Amino acid sequence: MIYFVTKEYLYYRKAIDISIFKDILVLSPEEGIDMYFENLSKHRILALDTETTGLDSYIDDILLTGIGTKQIQFMFDHTVDITPVLEHIKKYNTVILGHNLQFDIRMILNKYKILLTRVYDTMLAEQRIWMKSGYRFGYADLIERYLKRHIFKSVRNEFIGVNKDIFKINPSHLYYLRGDLVDLYPIREIQQQYLKKFKMEFLVYGIEFPLISIIAKAEVEGFVLNVPLWLERLKVEKETKLEVERKLDEELRRLRDYKSMNKLFTKIDPKIALGGTKYNKPRIHNPEYDIFKSDGTTSNLNIFGEPMSHADVSRVKKKVVVNPNNISWNAKKEIVYIFAVLEEPLPTPKDTYQVPQLDSKGKLIGTIHQFTIEEDALLKYILLKPDSCMNDMITLKIEHSKLEKSINTYGENFINKINPISGRIHTSFRQCFAETGRFQSGGGKKEPNKFNAQNIPAKESYRKCFTTDTNKYSISTADYSGAELIVMASHAQDFKLIELSTQDMHSYMATKSWKNVFGYRAAQLLKLFNKNVSYKTKALIDEYNKNVNLFKEYFISKSHNKEKRGEFKGMTFNENLFKKC
Repeated sequence: MIYFVTKEYLYYRKAIDISIFKDILVLSPEEGIDMYFENLSKHRILALDTETTGLDSYIDDILLTGIGTKQIQFMFDHTVDITPVLEHIKKYNTVILGHNLQFDIRMILNKYKILLTRVYDTMLAEQRIWMKSGYRFGYADLIERYLKRHIFKSVRNEFIGVNKDIFKINPSHLYYLRGDLVDLYPIREIQQQYLKKFKMEFLVYGIEFPLISIIAKAEVEGFVLNVPLWLERLKVEKETKLEVERKLDEELRRLRDYKSMNKLFTKIDPKIALGGTKYNKPRIHNPEYDIFKSDGTTSNLNIFGEPMSHADVSRVKKKVVVNPNNISWNAKKEIVYIFAVLEEPLPTPKDTYQVPQLDSKGKLIGTIHQFTIEEDALLKYILLKPDSCMNDMITLKIEHSKLEKSINTYGENFINKINPISGRIHTSFRQCFAETGRFQSGGGKKEPNKFNAQNIPAKESYRKCFTTDTNKYSISTADYSGAELIVMASHAQDFKLIELSTQDMHSYMATKSWKNVFGYRAAQLLKLFNKNVSYKTKALIDEYNKNVNLFKEYFISKSHNKEKRGEFKGMTFNENLFKKC
């Protein structure tokens, strides 16, 4: 039986023909609340679901809240204050059964200021039971998997973006919500058998479910973003990026002239191919660019109160760029072309190295997609080709890419993520969506205004921009130290690895690897000296001595050479790298 509770009960009693819809009873708020307590107050587990106008708990509204058992369902529209019902559920520790309850708890917390904490979430349980199985975890997927039925969620779209004050509920909406409530019970029963079979009760009941309400509350609370401090950091990064670009320009000219002067080319003289205006023109910051944000808009508003585009401000269609008529170190095609002219190899996506080719007219042959300039590939390049003349340029390119990514990801556009109602910046946490089961955050394409809280760079200049506006909360970060390596050591039962797992294993392994790199470089130079004494110049002897000393004395810790420790972590399990180093 469906009990539809609304302040507009007189309208709906006329609109819903009880001779046709015999299992729907329309009640006033007073009648509905009384009947709820009479029928459901003693149940220890109740299914709950909300139908909303969207995903944002601050901007969007709850249209319907359904609470019920297999036999009886109460559905309260937005006109009814269900605070007494929610308070009773919380006071008597009633278990709330739902699918993706984190969303419903967040919406309820924002509207009614009540945090529901005892839950059973069929989506989260399913994600843990069938992690890495290839299964899908939507509600319709569970219905098909366990109840052998196909359901259509098209009715859900009728709620999206509507005005709650003029939207009218019809019987199809009520039946849709009832289906979502009723089907939760048999799904839960089947899942519980799997949880017991796979010995996952503690993981799910003791860890995952209690975490749901904590996460929902964190999503609602959000963070305060210190905008002036954020813009100050951004300004410094832009200045640093410009300086790195100047160094890249200088290094390119040095390599070009060195290759040309020593005739270290077979096809095109680098002095000619890389001798145009953009390769020689001093890099000067374009002040006109400073009025633009990363998305091309400005802080100037038009008559409609919207940010003006670059075309509106500059009166020209061509986009204003930060460094006109200079090398674009963001452009992959330019990087590939430079390596082609200098006849130096570039990494490929297949983990090989290949020199890009030019035709007789000096144009690139083939596609640039056969090469990669991703950070990991370039870091590996430096490790595996320690004697390459391109290493200084590559190191600068890596630094430039980091700055470019930071400026684009954490620039002025990031400030637009501040919620206009709460005045804070919010995220969306996902406990088990990743293939590996790892915790995730960020709204993705569905909620682009929700930032990825776990990708904020671990630099003080970033982290100190996130604050709270009360003394009630403080912000901290926590992470397992070397978890993957410790698991590996445990499974391998290698005594040396187990001993290291009690220490800073990442620093130890990074130190050993870098020592091998320096040792390899020294050995290569020694071979060169033995092969031809004429190579024994003061510069190369100094380079040899430097690498020998580094091989003997170099070390990495959490406080010393910290950046090198971080760079190595991503290559921990690269078997080929270890073999070659």
